[in-house]
Amino acid sequence: MTLRERAGRFIDHPRTALVVAGLIVASILVLLVEFSEAVTPATVEALAGASHVFTAIFILELAIRLWVAPSKRRFFAIYWLDIVAVIPYARSLRAFRLLRLLRLFRAGQLLSRSATGLRAAFREGRSEVLV
Repeated sequence: MTLRERAGRFIDHPRTALVVAGLIVASILVLLVEFSEAVTPATVEALAGASHVFTAIFILELAIRLWVAPSKRRFFAIYWLDIVAVIPYARSLRAFRLLRLLRLFRAGQLLSRSATGLRAAFREGRSEVLV
C-alpha cells in the first residue's frame, strides 16, 4: 500500500472525521471568546495563538485531502467552503476572520456522516447478537 493510499484511508476514517468536527467546534468557541469584550489582551493573544494552531491543522487536512483526491476538480467543488474558511489565516486578510464560522457547516456534515456509519455498525452488531 502506497503512502497516498494510507493517507487516503486515514483522512477518510470516521474517527478522523470526529476529531476534525471536534476541532471545528473548539475553533469556533475560541473565535467567539476572542470576540468577547470581557477578555484581557493577554488572553486575546493566547486565543489568537490557539486559533493559528487550529487553522494550521485545517490547512494540513485540506492539503492531505487535495493530495489524495482522485479528481482535483471534484475536491474544489466539495471543499470550496473550507478553503474560503481558512483564507483569514493570511495576515492581510484578518478582516475576514468571521468566515471561520463557515466551518460549522463542515462540522455538521462530518457529524452527519459519522452518525450514519454508527447506525450501520449498530444494525450489523444487532444482527450478530441475535444470531
